[in-house]
Amino acid sequence: MTLATVASYQRVARKEYLDRLAFTPELWTQVHDEVQEQLGFLETEVRRKVAGVRVTAGRTKGDKFFLFSYRTFSMPDSALDPVVVGMTFTPAQQGVTVEADVSGEQTGDWIAAVPSKTMADSREEVLAAARESARTLCQSAEAIAAALQDPSRRAE
Repeated sequence: MTLATVASYQRVARKEYLDRLAFTPELWTQVHDEVQEQLGFLETEVRRKVAGVRVTAGRTKGDKFFLFSYRTFSMPDSALDPVVVGMTFTPAQQGVTVEADVSGEQTGDWIAAVPSKTMADSREEVLAAARESARTLCQSAEAIAAALQDPSRRAE
């Protein structure tokens, strides 16, 4: 027996987990891009309502989640807690779960949320759920504008 034989894997006849191979870094880049494209509409609406708002976009990943894609809305030179609009994609028993909400960056105060959704392990379903949830978040412009102007939301 050679070292190469010991390190090789046996063939697997089952195909039930092959669809997870579709969840490549490129997919999560696509999902992030889709989310950010939709949240661009939200940014436009918030900017119409709140002069001088600062907006940053970003993404991160972790051991327990595939992707967290977000936009942060803040008021420059203000002690008001910034507002984070974000979507988290996590592995689920039979697919991927997407959770989307609007909350305070430091206080964590809940401003708006979209019901979580679990979809099958499918690139198309994940992208569609990302698009749908992000579009729903775009209806939060008024609540975000109000939060950015609420003096009781000071971050200490």
